Amino acid sequence: MHWVARWIVLVLVCAAVQAASVALIPQPALASAPLRVTLDPGHGGDQVGSSYQFADGTVLQEKTLNLQVALLLRQLLEQNGYSVTLTRASDTPVNVAQQDVNGDGRVGLADELQARVDIANAAYSDLFVSICFNGSSDPTVNGSETFWNPKRSFAGANQRLAASIQRGLVTQLAAAGYVSRDRGARTDASLLGGDSFYLLGPASNIVARPSRMPAVIAEPLFLTNPADAASLRDPRVLNAIAQGLFEGIQASSGPANRSSAQPLVPSPTPSPVTAPRLAWTVWAGTYADSSAGRELAQRAMRMLNTHGLPGSLITTSQVHSLIPGFVVVKSGTFATREAALAHAARVREAGFPRPYVRPVAY
Repeated sequence: MHWVARWIVLVLVCAAVQAASVALIPQPALASAPLRVTLDPGHGGDQVGSSYQFADGTVLQEKTLNLQVALLLRQLLEQNGYSVTLTRASDTPVNVAQQDVNGDGRVGLADELQARVDIANAAYSDLFVSICFNGSSDPTVNGSETFWNPKRSFAGANQRLAASIQRGLVTQLAAAGYVSRDRGARTDASLLGGDSFYLLGPASNIVARPSRMPAVIAEPLFLTNPADAASLRDPRVLNAIAQGLFEGIQASSGPANRSSAQPLVPSPTPSPVTAPRLAWTVWAGTYADSSAGRELAQRAMRMLNTHGLPGSLITTSQVHSLIPGFVVVKSGTFATREAALAHAARVREAGFPRPYVRPVAY
């Protein structure tokens, strides 16, 4: 046989043997990369969030509960093969170094929010879940709700994640023996009159670099409601909340939820955004947004004026994180927290037992 023909036969034989080997030897399956989840325990440090004090003197603080649930949830996720990033793992703010994160020459609430989103983006996360506990000026308001933003290119994934987490929360709380009112998976726009929560929404004057993945804010229970708050003293309820969040994340962890984010390259210059001014408002009282409630609010304003203090009305439908349907008697806005606290003391002396100082970004 000619040497060329022999060479061709040899090549064909080797190819046949190789093909047979490939067919006979099991090949390892290509493992997909673990789903990447960023968990954001709300508040931290001097930002307490909602709180509840029981008759025995015990105080539950939202910032502490947020972190407890996040740590429980991280354990569940990692045990099931997820890659987990926490925005904070202790009782500190996220922007602990108090840096000017968005380069506007100021340090404040805007930088704290931007820092949380930046962590999720830098981790190339597929999902972002912020964990909070709700609060309301009306202690009868209770239940579970999950917020999502409809203004993003991945709004559909936002909605699916919120719906599955909401189902998980309500189901697991009931299984633990606490039946929570199902307030639903809601858009942030439905609460804020069309506006977005800064952690969920598109670029704004607060967050210059928005999240690059589906995101929700979960509010398992109202810490300002006596029954909801009492249930949170039971470790089984906290475990149920973590389990519900886990099941919600697991149910929505398909390929459609994978982030398309590319590695982030730090910009040598700050983003051209104008950060908000921060101020502090003093609230003297809160009333139902009804004819009777507004009459009471008007009386409260007159009472303030009698003591030489300012008073005006705002509605909670325009206030971040509060349930709509109430009017608030506001008694001034101040450039510093110290000035607001001093004014709150004067409001208390005027006959209002629980004035509230609230930071506002605008």
